[in-house]
Amino acid sequence: MGYSWTVGATRKDVIKEITESHNNKWYKINQNNRIGRTQTQITYNIVKCIRQCSRGYTTLWTVWENNTYNIITDELIGTRKYILCSLLKRVKETGHARLYSWGHKDMPESVCPYYFSCPMGYLKLAELTSKKWREGVKAYHIKYKVGDELKLSSRDVPYAIITSTKPLIGRRNGRLYRIRRETIIKLVIQNMLRTKIRIPQPCH
Repeated sequence: MGYSWTVGATRKDVIKEITESHNNKWYKINQNNRIGRTQTQITYNIVKCIRQCSRGYTTLWTVWENNTYNIITDELIGTRKYILCSLLKRVKETGHARLYSWGHKDMPESVCPYYFSCPMGYLKLAELTSKKWREGVKAYHIKYKVGDELKLSSRDVPYAIITSTKPLIGRRNGRLYRIRRETIIKLVIQNMLRTKIRIPQPCH
């Protein structure tokens, strides 16, 4: 699924659209076969955004509550909560030098988005739909120390030993690499290096 664009929209407009567009009702018919007969139940759903926060300028995390009700009695039948990752993007309008528009791309936890800055507290609010993604979120939020060995998703640098935490830098085969937290899969060994690491100075 690609981006949804709104001509002339600001970042604030797009965030408002994302968090309010699901606050509506829709109807569906559930058919359950019981003892050779079909029982029809008409229900409606109300979906609300119960948590939201931005990470950086281009990532919005939200938690949604989907409540299903009986259309006749308004009885609550079921509740489902899930996490949504929305990527925000700005583009320049064709033919307008100073006109920009914002758009968004929404991805639920179930598709295992390759973004892991979701607040840890959100994991407790929503149902588990991707164990692999949640492991990535937990790895993202770990406070690493110098000497820890990390397994990374990079093919060129599958493992690295941390030599600096601010910024996060790792060493592999004698070379230093800047590590993006999104590429961390898991912590392999804590405090692998027992001696102080001397970081080589860049050549001038």
